[in-house]
Amino acid sequence: MTLAREVLDLLNETFYSITVDVRDARKVKELFRDDSSLIFKQNGSDVFIFKNQDDLDSALDILKRAKITPSEIEGEDN
Repeated sequence: MTLAREVLDLLNETFYSITVDVRDARKVKELFRDDSSLIFKQNGSDVFIFKNQDDLDSALDILKRAKITPSEIEGEDN
């Protein structure tokens, strides 16, 4: 299955996403890949898609520790 197909499959379900500044995208990708338990897909260079709230929360924690502020968060439970 191609990455584009996987992203489309995720988009057809409930999803959570974080958009970061394009300048931070490479660093964010490295940080997320360093956490082997975090499951994510990328849409473009600056949007990271997660399948559940737990992965979103883990990603936000990683960003907080790295002092990177997301420009947008979608699907977050309040």
